[in-house]
Amino acid sequence: MPAPNMIRLDARLVSLCLESSGRAVSMRSVSCSMKITLKYGIAVTAAIAAWVALKHFVLYFEGPSAQVADLFVFNFAAIAGLMLGIKAKRTANGGSLTFGDGWKTGIAIAVTYAILTSLYFLFLLATAGPKIEPDGNVADGYCPG
Repeated sequence: MPAPNMIRLDARLVSLCLESSGRAVSMRSVSCSMKITLKYGIAVTAAIAAWVALKHFVLYFEGPSAQVADLFVFNFAAIAGLMLGIKAKRTANGGSLTFGDGWKTGIAIAVTYAILTSLYFLFLLATAGPKIEPDGNVADGYCPG
């Protein structure tokens, strides 16, 4: 009988033996889950980053209508990424998904895109922040100090 929480090597795959739950989690499923999380988290971040760049540097879209557009684009990207990611997880599990697995997948995707989007806005603030006026326009001939 293997010791609790012991990692053992099998001929076909690496399994993590969890004595407390009585089931083995394959490393392939963990890897697949991580790929799904990263794929859809990055996709949501890319959609939001593309919209912000387009809005600020190409369209110069501002005011209340820009805020409403942000609301729709940000939420649509997040909801679409979550739905597609959970659907991909269900497909990877052979067509079935428990509530807990769907919940974990959704939370993982949301945390991923939250962190990546925050890093994007940090990068944007560090590089173009001083050039963007409070109303969202790029300042012409901006000279700090």
